[in-house]
Amino acid sequence: MEAPKTANEKDNEFKIKDNEEDTSYTISLSNIENNLNINISEDFSVPSINYVAKFTLNDLVKQSRYFKLFESIDEVIHELRNLFSEKKIKFKKQRSLILISFSLPLKIVEEVFLTIPQAEIDSKKIITDLCVTVNELRKQIKSLGLSGKISEEQLAKNLQSNEILLNEDEKKMVCDWILKQMKSENKKVQMTLLYKLTRDGDSCGTFHNKCNNQGYTLTLIRNVKGYRCGGFISKNWTSCGGYVSDPNGFLFSLEYKEQYFTMDGTNAFNDNSGNGPTFGNGYDMYIANSCSQNLSSYCNFPYAYGGIKARCLSGGYYNFKVNEIEVFKINII
Repeated sequence: MEAPKTANEKDNEFKIKDNEEDTSYTISLSNIENNLNINISEDFSVPSINYVAKFTLNDLVKQSRYFKLFESIDEVIHELRNLFSEKKIKFKKQRSLILISFSLPLKIVEEVFLTIPQAEIDSKKIITDLCVTVNELRKQIKSLGLSGKISEEQLAKNLQSNEILLNEDEKKMVCDWILKQMKSENKKVQMTLLYKLTRDGDSCGTFHNKCNNQGYTLTLIRNVKGYRCGGFISKNWTSCGGYVSDPNGFLFSLEYKEQYFTMDGTNAFNDNSGNGPTFGNGYDMYIANSCSQNLSSYCNFPYAYGGIKARCLSGGYYNFKVNEIEVFKINII
């Protein structure tokens, strides 16, 4: 037989798909103390399911005369590796066994079978596997921002503040987003307060009277639960009565510290005189008249604006009552 080349661990690891079971497996071959060790693990199973077998060279010869051609386990692994790589090995699961087989190019025997039994499941390992899986899911949930859970202490702190942006760090984050969006990273943002709900009232008419035709504006919204979000537009509010496209517009969540954009800038905001600051043609964020006195405002995010966290702008609430709104005129200097 051809002398085997040195192979690393990954060279002796293969993926096989069982179409009948719609399951994939990882198969690894190794030489441990002159024994052929075959370990087959069922991918994505919790607890993990493994099939393990160990063969000496004599064991293999008893299985098939074909293995008389080999002088060492390393040669056997080399041959099996070639067969796996060339997809010449058949694979079948039967209850708690897995059969792997291959037809031979030589007419020694027609087909060789190796039986790999399912390993006993260790109850302690089940618990370990489940803990690992739960922790991985928690990490994924956190990375996707799907939990929607912000601490009660943080929400209370949000509500106690007279201003929606709590500190200079949050202000800098939002200003940096604006400068990046407007391709003005080397400049500064000057913010001038145009409208504040607790100062000016919650009439949509007042909002438009104070904010129309002011150029770039930044809107900040806080609901009565303490969740905060906002939107930036580079076009005027004008009470034109329709949707306005703005390739520079974006929404954001202050709790998740993320921005959200439309696909192409169309329908960035709704400019109806009867609405408060409203973004997206699906009303990703809609502020109703008398919004601090009713639950008519709602969050239908994501719709026009892209995102994966449903209603993250409002803390998971569809309808909500507004606690505060601030609208700033933005100058880039």
